Amino acid sequence: DGIERTTHPWIALKNGDVSDVPIMHGSNSDEGILFVALDGRKRVNMSELIEYWTNDMKYTSMDIAILSEIYLVQDRDSYPDTGRKVTTTEWWALQRSTGDNMFSCPAKYVSIQLSTLQQENKRVHDVFFYHFNYTSMMSEYAIHSSELPYALHWDLATSINVGLADTMSEYWGNFVLDPHHSPSTTSATTDTDVLTWTPYDTSTDQVIILTDVYSSMLSGLKKNACDFHIAYLDRQIRK
Repeated sequence: DGIERTTHPWIALKNGDVSDVPIMHGSNSDEGILFVALDGRKRVNMSELIEYWTNDMKYTSMDIAILSEIYLVQDRDSYPDTGRKVTTTEWWALQRSTGDNMFSCPAKYVSIQLSTLQQENKRVHDVFFYHFNYTSMMSEYAIHSSELPYALHWDLATSINVGLADTMSEYWGNFVLDPHHSPSTTSATTDTDVLTWTPYDTSTDQVIILTDVYSSMLSGLKKNACDFHIAYLDRQIRK
């Protein structure tokens, strides 16, 4: 509005107009489920998917060709229950593309920009980037906010997977309490033996994958999808 916010946060990040504070953030693998049209119909077909991309998301035919290659071809084998005919590939493409557009790729953009500022000596503090994709018998999908019970060590989470709750609350507690804000230190909360969570760096493009008890560092998460969505969102915001 030119008063409280003088520019879009997306642009402010690019310009380096952000506070130099430690940041921990991330996204979940199935964020899009709560935010898509037709989310209650998991048998979405191709014509419905194209209609959604065209009318709801306002993608061009060229955009849709790229999205189809990413979500209907490249990522097809990562959709877990299409073989059981619970869902269709098109439904997965619909909800994953929406989640990537709204959450995963903007989060990656934040990490990229903060890491770049750090490399240019315009920023001191680290950014720690996670991707949560744990599913259980109680939920087949890692939907929006599903990581919170584990990070906050709620009874709900400990009754489902106490190991994951221990690990995540260790990371979150350490980040808050450790003087250097390292999620991996063992001095702040418990003595849980956790994987070293390294800060995000554009050169390695590593994100911690939080799933079950065993976490891992992965390079290149959603690279093709985020190359598209970040460029698309940048054009839309600047326009």
